[in-house]
Amino acid sequence: MNPGLISLLESLESMVYGLGFVAAVGGYAVTNLLQLRQLYLRGNPYPGLLRLARALGTLYIAYVLAFHADESVDLEYGVYYLVLGWGFIAVYGHGVGALLLGRPLRLISERRNPAVAYVYSALLLATAMLFGSSLWGDADAVGDDIGGWWIPVGFFLSGWVSLLLALGLFIAEEGGRTWRTRIRLDHDRRLGLSTANFLLSAAWVLSEAVAGDFYGWQQGLTSVLAVTAMLLTHAIIRRISRGVRGMLLLELALYALAVWLTPRIAAYINGPA
Repeated sequence: MNPGLISLLESLESMVYGLGFVAAVGGYAVTNLLQLRQLYLRGNPYPGLLRLARALGTLYIAYVLAFHADESVDLEYGVYYLVLGWGFIAVYGHGVGALLLGRPLRLISERRNPAVAYVYSALLLATAMLFGSSLWGDADAVGDDIGGWWIPVGFFLSGWVSLLLALGLFIAEEGGRTWRTRIRLDHDRRLGLSTANFLLSAAWVLSEAVAGDFYGWQQGLTSVLAVTAMLLTHAIIRRISRGVRGMLLLELALYALAVWLTPRIAAYINGPA
């Protein structure tokens, strides 16, 4: 990267931490389950899923920071990235969940809607998985330089955009607007579980793409794009293959082609070693 750009990004470190702290505190204040009436929580198991998702997400980020992050991540930077992770969970998990589901906390607490609880909790955990995995690996695998905050944030955002694209295709396959109605109004438990399973499985695959040692943006983002292309191909083929024989074989053939093409495209983009 350009040295001037690196200096600029380094100067923004404190501001990024401040924004992450504000987002984390604000997100907790808005989504704090303790503010709800105890009558809504009594005998209601679904708010517990939100607590479990946030706890597991926090533990995963802390685990990566403790055992698999760049060696330059000390206690100070560990707290920095943990707070940043909470901020991302608040903005991208809670925020997008609210836009997608519409007042999910009320639906989970007052209406005791299991479908909303499944999707919302999975979205929070998927966000934490992507951010934690973006911290995994050496920030400068080919030298002795220390990486900056922009490396994990960049890979997290690329994985998050890919997850949203895949989720959008999944929702379109399940009926688009009717998906929201079935989740919010019909309390469709089966659809909620299938959406949650899709979110977590897609996040698991994308986590493998955003994790690892940093050898450069081209190589790293090529891996993310390859995994994203496979996820989107799978979703598109599922959408057009309903009731059509032989589409599974076509999908397997496309996967095989993708596996064969991906390393060759990456080698072409990255150039000779």
